[in-house]
Amino acid sequence: MYHRPEEFRRLGVCLGKLGVCMTLVGIDVGWSEKRASCGIALSNGRLPLPDVRRSLRAAGGRIRATRLKLGELVKLLSTWSAEHPDQLADAIVVIDGPLGPNGPPQTDRAVDGRCATGVFRGWSQPTPISHPSSKKFISATYEILAALGQSTLVWIKGERPQTGITVVETNPTVALAMMMPRVGAEQITTRGRPLPFEGVLIAAKSDWYWRNGAGRQAARALATGNARDVISKETDHELCAALTCLALAHQFGDSACDGSKVVALGDDAGIYLLPADIDQTWEAGFYPLFFGQANFGDHASQCSDMWGMVSGQIELKPPSNKAVPEIEQCELAKSDCCTLILADNGGVWEKHNQWLRDMASPVRLAPVERADYEMELWHASERGTSGQWKISPTAMAIARLNPWSSNTGHLSLRHPCTVDVRFLD
Repeated sequence: MYHRPEEFRRLGVCLGKLGVCMTLVGIDVGWSEKRASCGIALSNGRLPLPDVRRSLRAAGGRIRATRLKLGELVKLLSTWSAEHPDQLADAIVVIDGPLGPNGPPQTDRAVDGRCATGVFRGWSQPTPISHPSSKKFISATYEILAALGQSTLVWIKGERPQTGITVVETNPTVALAMMMPRVGAEQITTRGRPLPFEGVLIAAKSDWYWRNGAGRQAARALATGNARDVISKETDHELCAALTCLALAHQFGDSACDGSKVVALGDDAGIYLLPADIDQTWEAGFYPLFFGQANFGDHASQCSDMWGMVSGQIELKPPSNKAVPEIEQCELAKSDCCTLILADNGGVWEKHNQWLRDMASPVRLAPVERADYEMELWHASERGTSGQWKISPTAMAIARLNPWSSNTGHLSLRHPCTVDVRFLD
């Protein structure tokens, strides 16, 4: 059967020189030393990728993703650069990490502020460059860039370079939000008020958008047929973020399976690469684009039946009076911290706390904002296969210690308790 050249591009087939397929990579940057907080996804069946517990394989191995610690990811990329330079000759890497046009960003950028205000208020909370956590975020990002090699170029605007490794910044939370029809902010999960989806409490906004329909749209850019279902049904936070970055890499490289494209918000100081297919409910208040042309359409058919239907019985957490900007759960989890979700008097469940899946039992934690008690978690079953962990003090005791909690007798999906915690040695 004869295929036109653009059909080959959409299938991601042999885009590079001399018949070598273009390598497309998506990276979710983390810097935790305690857990695998980095996600990497790629469209290349030849580059080596560690076989770990939390991983994804789709489209016959063309689409792969895995979760690694920062040091493991840097080592992997260094190996690629040293041993497989031909596979990276014209690679596109879309990364969830702060990039500057001439090196690491030093001051707050317009794009981060814009995507935390206006139409994005309540939908995303990008971390400003001046926030204390950004120092490690930027350091980890540029450690990854150094591992990719000397031919790496950060793209801000203009035509895409045809040689060398092109690296582009995105923010997966913003990218996924734009695919969803706008609803009231009370319908969107927060770190202090996780919302249930199919029996699982979700605290990260990006995961909320992915599971409610944006994941299906990202999958359409990456694959066709059954592979789309495999990708869209992924639930691991780091893998979903990396797959979102990879979908944008496909769109930026004109190789999206559905023909979709990209736009960019920002200015010369920094941008977010975003999908050009945006739900029409964003159009009226959307910021001027720095690159590309938006295609506003009706995305309602891609949404779950739950979208915009959160019960009014879910309790609201009082607003924080912190002087520093709040960091959303997905950003908190990049570090040696995370949000502990308690929804059962009897213990802690992995399905609500996926970060526990790669932790060795026991796990010792302490509240981020308190120093008067510690917690210890251990597998409820001998083999650790039940998904339940025991906790000391008890879940209810911790709920009563939480200043925002109104729980005095029972924890459940409707009445959960969340505590920001840090890992102890």
